[in-house]
Amino acid sequence: AAVCFGAVLLEAASDLQMDAFVAARREHRTDATVIDRGLWMWSRHPNYLGELTWWWGLYLLGVPAAAPGWVVVGSAPMAT
Repeated sequence: AAVCFGAVLLEAASDLQMDAFVAARREHRTDATVIDRGLWMWSRHPNYLGELTWWWGLYLLGVPAAAPGWVVVGSAPMAT
């Protein structure tokens, strides 16, 4: 559950940073073309990393419950 919660926080924070960057560009407060601050300094697409982490977190939630094999097979396509 902690992995899923962290994924939601990561995705939300990166989306807020992207919105702030787009607003700054729209208001001509910056002439940067690429975000290079915050989470975007460490990952090119932290919002997608959050999405990927969400799906792997759901997979990890199913592991202790001895989830059927389709959970393992279904997680891989969702993560790519």
